[in-house]
Amino acid sequence: MADKKQKRQTSAEQKKAYDKARSRTCVNIGSAFQCWRELKEREGLRSYAKVALFLLDRWVTLVFEPPGPAEVPQAHWHMCEHNTSVPR
Repeated sequence: MADKKQKRQTSAEQKKAYDKARSRTCVNIGSAFQCWRELKEREGLRSYAKVALFLLDRWVTLVFEPPGPAEVPQAHWHMCEHNTSVPR
């Protein structure tokens, strides 16, 4: 009987350690989660980490690489069900 109780405590301690480590990398994006999921599916990204990298890359490209003289910036908008609009 003591073995089972000790095993449960060890398992609970492992879960607590796992949750603590995971919480360091978690980000709550609230109501934007639906758009996040849609973007993941639309772009064929395999993980939410890939979505984050995709968005960061897109942002860096738009902010730090201005368009050439012949290029005219165009606004692209994606309508989300819960939000009015999100840049695409």
